[in-house]
Amino acid sequence: MEYIFGRRRLVVKSGTNDSFELLFLIWKIIGVEHSRSYGFFQLFHVFCCWALLLYSPAAYNMGFLRALKTLPMASALNILQTDINVSILLFKVVIIKFHLKRLRSLRDIFKRLDERYHNPEERAQIDESVAICRRIIYIYIFVYFTFAFLSWITAIMAGELIYSLWLPFVELIPHQGWQYWARFSVEAFYLYFLILVCLICDVYPAVYIRAIRTHVHLLAGRISRLGSNPDLSAEENHQELVDCILSHQELMRVVEVVSAVTSLTLFLQFTVAAMILCVCMLNALIFADRAGQIMTVGYYMGVLLQTGGACFQASMLEAECVKLPLAIFHCQWLNLDRHSRSLLTFFMQRAQSKGNPLKFTPDVLALSTNNE
Repeated sequence: MEYIFGRRRLVVKSGTNDSFELLFLIWKIIGVEHSRSYGFFQLFHVFCCWALLLYSPAAYNMGFLRALKTLPMASALNILQTDINVSILLFKVVIIKFHLKRLRSLRDIFKRLDERYHNPEERAQIDESVAICRRIIYIYIFVYFTFAFLSWITAIMAGELIYSLWLPFVELIPHQGWQYWARFSVEAFYLYFLILVCLICDVYPAVYIRAIRTHVHLLAGRISRLGSNPDLSAEENHQELVDCILSHQELMRVVEVVSAVTSLTLFLQFTVAAMILCVCMLNALIFADRAGQIMTVGYYMGVLLQTGGACFQASMLEAECVKLPLAIFHCQWLNLDRHSRSLLTFFMQRAQSKGNPLKFTPDVLALSTNNE
């Protein structure tokens, strides 16, 4: 538990890439990430995962249509809330799959960025960032799987199915009792699988943005110390400035890749949240009883969490990016030579060239760290 929550330092020096290990592990579990060599069992695993993903919209949509005829409207709208989320989930997974190779390529950039920091305080910040990223993932796992547990435990206590999915092969079982438990078991398994897929699609933007935040903060600290060490020569100070500029450029490459993926998946999730809000308001104000209203509001709070983590980290990234030009301005630039001061002025202009690190447009949510 100390390892999970970051209360104990690792014996082996950690790096930023350790923040993403659990992400890639979950992507491998759901069939998105794969090893270079395909075996029969791995191919079968990938096939089953994608078959479940491809079938999920049909299972939930048909289940909702049947629920309209057999269940009260409040229960049918509860199914519709999940149906909307599941219908968009496949598109988010396809986007991540398409960009996964680019996300994997960021490992080399983060490794180079980590190698520039040897100070114990700087290494401690990287270790703390890794611990926070792991905490974010485990918080999402706890919340999402708690929702899954409450869903099936409520259904089993009421003697009902979880979401009344369309499962034609299971419905062929003649015995009603066996059919119920078979359908319930399949729905519970399906629920946990889709919860895991939804979890990873929602948590990865927050984790990557948190890692970027750490390196923006570390870069601002390095820049603020330029010219403050009297033991360094003019050439060494100039080389340190050049290295800071290179770090900034590499951060730009990271942001370019991360924004290409997160902008699409977050936009889809904002659209889903708006649609679910309409359904929740309709259900809570017209059809649901008092207990149903509480459950509907609780469900929508969970929907807000799907984008809440990324939005919070993006807001904090914006605050970190504002500090970068200030660090350039407040460094000991008078102790630098003329060439370094000219380069520093150019660097500051580039760092201020865009006002907002977070920019929303109708078709994209784009992250930037103040660079053209």
